[in-house]
Amino acid sequence: MSFSSLGNKRLASDDDVTDDCAASKRQHVKAIDSGSRVSNSNSNSDHENDDDDDDDDQFEDVPDMAPPQPQSHGGYASDDSMPELGTVELTIGDDASSSNKKSAAGRSRATVSARARAVRRHQHMTELITHVLSIRILHQICMQQGSQALALSLVPRELVDIIWSHMVPGKPQIRREWAASDLRDLLFVFGNLVKPRRTRSRVPAGRCPGCLPVEDDYFRFVETRVSDKPWHRPMLLAGMLRAMSFETRLCVGVTPSPLRMTVGEAAEIDAALRNVDILIGKTASTSTSTSRKRPGRSLLPRAPSYWVEVFDAVDSKWVGLESPSKMTHPYIIAVDDHGRTLDVTRKYASDFTHTTLAQRLESVSPKTERGICTWWIRLLSRWGGDQDDERESHELQQQAIATAMPRRIADFARNPHYVLERHLRQNEIIRPRDPIVGRIRGEPVFLRENVHTLRSQLSWQRRGRTVKQGEMPSKAIGETRLFGEWQTTKTMVPPVVDGKVPRNEYGRVDLFVQSMLPPGSAHVTSVHAKRVCGVLGIDAADALVGFSYRRGAATPTLLGVVVPEESLELLNDALQNDELFQQEKAREAAEARCVSNWRRLLKALRVRAQ
Repeated sequence: MSFSSLGNKRLASDDDVTDDCAASKRQHVKAIDSGSRVSNSNSNSDHENDDDDDDDDQFEDVPDMAPPQPQSHGGYASDDSMPELGTVELTIGDDASSSNKKSAAGRSRATVSARARAVRRHQHMTELITHVLSIRILHQICMQQGSQALALSLVPRELVDIIWSHMVPGKPQIRREWAASDLRDLLFVFGNLVKPRRTRSRVPAGRCPGCLPVEDDYFRFVETRVSDKPWHRPMLLAGMLRAMSFETRLCVGVTPSPLRMTVGEAAEIDAALRNVDILIGKTASTSTSTSRKRPGRSLLPRAPSYWVEVFDAVDSKWVGLESPSKMTHPYIIAVDDHGRTLDVTRKYASDFTHTTLAQRLESVSPKTERGICTWWIRLLSRWGGDQDDERESHELQQQAIATAMPRRIADFARNPHYVLERHLRQNEIIRPRDPIVGRIRGEPVFLRENVHTLRSQLSWQRRGRTVKQGEMPSKAIGETRLFGEWQTTKTMVPPVVDGKVPRNEYGRVDLFVQSMLPPGSAHVTSVHAKRVCGVLGIDAADALVGFSYRRGAATPTLLGVVVPEESLELLNDALQNDELFQQEKAREAAEARCVSNWRRLLKALRVRAQ
């Protein structure tokens, strides 16, 4: 029996130990040093029949015992082979378990904070914005007539005449027939003009093409054709192709700061947020972070990759020129001749579903029906990039169809097309369960589009929907009953009657979504609206637009007031007048403060002069 299994059982007395040692001399003697496993095989039966009163006795020290002497006919070879038996120290199981609990509690506290995750997500988005703007700056330089004329001057005159002879107005088939050979000759000339870079240059820390004097550097590169900037060579090729009427796209592969981070990186971010000196760029010697420093391992910009795509009119597809052989960037952005900024990552990613998506914003942000991050779509829609190229959409669809069903069960967790029931969240359900598109190890595979999110009755009310009468919950988690959207209807909000806005039991208007606005009312978001309504005698109720959760407590979020629609015009006029009055009042206060400061200064100078 080991020490950990003894618990509060009685230990043998001194006499018992002596008897056992005497018996062990006649048999095989085996002793293990303190702290290891000790067994007693020759205990007397009298010990097992002792009274229970001895169970509460205190632990006794085992007396020192001399080891047996070595024997010539066998036994121990030397004194070293027989360990000494001294005082045995016991560690009760409660102490060990408590230490394990403390260590486990320490490990559980070492987590990534929500604030650090938000900072890293915003950093990720900021880098994306920077790279999108920088590639658009490069595109605008390539589209300048002077830039294209300078690139065209590097092409031999004979080749220019040959290519232009294939551009017969009204006969596009001639251009299509000679496009491949013309492009091959043009690329051969370009390869002789500008040699590829032997070493991979990196973007200076904290800088990007949009932060540098790109235009001057580019024109200097065209003259000397010597540069260490990774975007100069693709810019010259794009300008040359566009000058020869080839439809091109300027592409960049971007790898922003990873969204996932270690606990040490999160601790450094938290410490930097608490330390003002680090935020303003001073020395970090006063940092209170106790984690091991890894200076800027994930905060430095990663080197982007630049290349050019040209449209192949024969096969009706875009072909990459001098694109990287191994594409690992989670974002690939392209700008075409019309200035549209597109996301072409699906075209180049070898495993977009299982690998690339885990590095993009789609893994931590809301997604559209197409599975793309809504924020990313809104950013690209500023330049017409919210939709795929029509000529390329068919290729992307065929590529998605050709993507085989995952062969590993773990890959179904992030697959946008297929799902296993084991990977559903607690508040998700498959409806309908048909069709079953396949099986893996006997487990049915369903379509991801049939997965629906279940919510509680209160959660549906905050989304402007009410659970139908008599509906049974689709799922229950403990005492929380969950319903699907097909079990709800749009909430009927009572209208404004006699200039009185309907309120909830707390005297507010629930306005979580716009459909919850009472008929005949208007929502005014001005912070001074409630005060002005009190002066004018207009009935106004605070608009409750949500809740903010901090440390487990929910705090209502109020935004403006809800007023009757017939009083909206009067309230807007009063708010404009109140704003002008507040501005005039602030100006007068500033003037009074300025006059007071000058008065104090003059008095101080007068006193000093005396």
